[in-house]
Amino acid sequence: MKIKVAFLIVFALFLASCSTITPSPDFTVTYLSNNAWTVGVGVTYVPIDSIRVQNNTTVETMIYRTTYQYLKNGTIIYESPTDTFMSMNIVLPATQTVDGVVYDGKVTIANTGFPFPTDVWDMMVDNDWDGVTLRVFLHGRDNYGYNKTFTTSFDFGCIR
Repeated sequence: MKIKVAFLIVFALFLASCSTITPSPDFTVTYLSNNAWTVGVGVTYVPIDSIRVQNNTTVETMIYRTTYQYLKNGTIIYESPTDTFMSMNIVLPATQTVDGVVYDGKVTIANTGFPFPTDVWDMMVDNDWDGVTLRVFLHGRDNYGYNKTFTTSFDFGCIR
């Protein structure tokens, strides 16, 4: 009986040592070059000069898609197609410490933008709104082969 218990304990310890903890993707927007844009009749695109994204883990992460929403006072008034808008492959390098120096895994997404639908413009005019908020979501996944998704967002003003 003691041999069976000892064997089970050793086997359980072996199984526990074989499992690994996989960090979850975690990244943040650390810089946004311009945080407002003036929109008018015929504007179809809201340009953003620069978005700096930092990886907060020691694992490489891939930003693979962006989606967006337009909001007024916290209420969603327009939402992008969930799975079809702006596919991309941007690798965020891992944050590492080498010889006591920390190398942040940062990437800058330059000269991008998001559609400004006529429906949103019509709502702004019909309701006499001065502006709306564009909320952008960056979707990322780690490189372990697991299908984990992390989303971060930032707000951007569209002023009439």
